[in-house]
Amino acid sequence: MAENRVVVEATLAAQLAPFIGSCIGFLDFETIIRAIPVWQDMFPWQQAAAQFSYHERQPDGTYTHVGYLAEGPHDARPPLAAAMVRATANAERVVTYTAFEKTRIRDLQRAVPELAPQLAALEAKLIDLHPVVKNCVYHPDFRGSFSLKDILTPLVPFVADKIPRHERDRVRQDLLDYCQRDTWAMVKLVERLRELARVD
Repeated sequence: MAENRVVVEATLAAQLAPFIGSCIGFLDFETIIRAIPVWQDMFPWQQAAAQFSYHERQPDGTYTHVGYLAEGPHDARPPLAAAMVRATANAERVVTYTAFEKTRIRDLQRAVPELAPQLAALEAKLIDLHPVVKNCVYHPDFRGSFSLKDILTPLVPFVADKIPRHERDRVRQDLLDYCQRDTWAMVKLVERLRELARVD
């Protein structure tokens, strides 16, 4: 590509239609992986959700945020699933970036069977922003990658800054902020894509 500019396909506006509404959520997970499982019914190297961040657009255009980060040695999946079900209850649709969150929600359905119906309902609300970006938007600074981290700097640079990790006493807050930044990045990415598509 000779020009250092964003390229937008004409189909972007139509592809963004499911991402527009008054009660849209944005969900991101962080996981832990252990060689030796520490929680029941897990196998070696299985990913388990230990943190989530969730932003939700309110009817007045503002956003609320809920975050969860496991603490201590107990199985984090039941309280995480319960907190996530509560946080996402009012959302019409929930935006993710790739199928990673869908896979984690399916894992949670097996790990926390008492919440399986609510988690299945949440899974049914999921909409994936990754294919929209991959099929409709390109910038040379993506460097051929469509990962959230690689597209943010060219499209939404003010949320792409790295959070410093050198303060040991701030690690927990840093993790919460990091995950929150991913959902806020999706909020801003949808807004930017709407601008590029000229959608009101």
